[in-house]
Amino acid sequence: MRRSALGIAVGALLAFVPAAHASPVAPFVAADANGDPVLYSWINAVSQPVTWRQCTVGGACVVRVETGHALSPGPTSPDTYFESTIEWTHGSSETWTSPVWDGRYVDISPPTLSGSFVVGTTVAVEPGASAGGWAGLTSTRLLSCKAADGLECDLLRTGEPLSAEHLGRHLFVTRSHAGHHYFPYYSAGVGAERTSGPYGPVTGPPSPAATIAPAMQTGPPASAKPVSVSLRTRALRRNGRLELGRVTCVESCSVRLTVNGRSRVFRMTGTRTLTTPVRKGRLKVGVAVDGKRLASATLKR
Repeated sequence: MRRSALGIAVGALLAFVPAAHASPVAPFVAADANGDPVLYSWINAVSQPVTWRQCTVGGACVVRVETGHALSPGPTSPDTYFESTIEWTHGSSETWTSPVWDGRYVDISPPTLSGSFVVGTTVAVEPGASAGGWAGLTSTRLLSCKAADGLECDLLRTGEPLSAEHLGRHLFVTRSHAGHHYFPYYSAGVGAERTSGPYGPVTGPPSPAATIAPAMQTGPPASAKPVSVSLRTRALRRNGRLELGRVTCVESCSVRLTVNGRSRVFRMTGTRTLTTPVRKGRLKVGVAVDGKRLASATLKR
C-alpha cells in the first residue's frame, strides 16, 4: 500500500490518542482551517448526547448549547479549556478535560534539515515555528520515504537515528536509510500539520581510498564504542519538555536516564537530546551508558 508523507503522519498522530474507555475511542482535539479549536468527544458514541463546558483557567465554566460529539467553538481566547461529560447506556458517566488553548494556531515556518545526506555523516535538524494552538501538543518527527513524491513512508519513532524529535542537533545518518528521502513533519494537533522536503536521497558512504596498513599501536587500545555525555547547568524548556543535555554513541549503546529517582532505558546510535516532562524544582539527573555511570548533576529550572 502506498502511503503519503502527510497521510501517514496524521494517521500516526491519531494512533497515539489514548483510550479512556473500554470501547469508544477517547476524546481528542484538533484545529480547523482557520486555526480555531475543534474538539471530539468519544467518537464511537456519536448517538449519545454530550454536555460541553467552556472554561477559563483560574475562572468559571459555562455550559454550551451544543450536545453533539464534535464541538467547533470558533475564535477562542487563550487560557481556555473545555470539558465534556457523557452519560453511558449502562448508567455511568465520564468527564474529559481538554488541554489549554493558547490562541488561534498560526503556522509560521516548517521544520528543515540540512547536511550532505550521506551514510556515516550527520544532518542538522531545525524546528519549525508556530504560534497558538493546544498547549503541550506540538511535536516534530521525521518521515522516511522510499520515493521523493512522499509515498511509501514510515514515521520514525522517538529514539531512532535521525529522529526530528530531537531538535537543533546534529544527528547520525545510518545505512538502513540509504536511498530514502526525508520529510521533517511538524504537528500541533490534527488539522495543524506542516511538512517540508524531500531531502535526499540518502547515499552510501564514499568509496574508501587504498588500504593503508595501520601503524603499530604502543599506547592503550582506543575504545571500540566511544561515547560522550554532557549535562546542562540549567534545564531548558522547549516543545513542552525540559532539555537536560545530550549523549553521543558512535555505535549502538544502551542509555539509562535517571531524573529525581525515576529511570528510563533506551537504545540509540548517534546523538540524542536528553529530555524529561516539565516539572518544578531542581532536577537530580544521572546518565549511565552500557551500565557505566558517566555523568550526574543537579540542574536548576
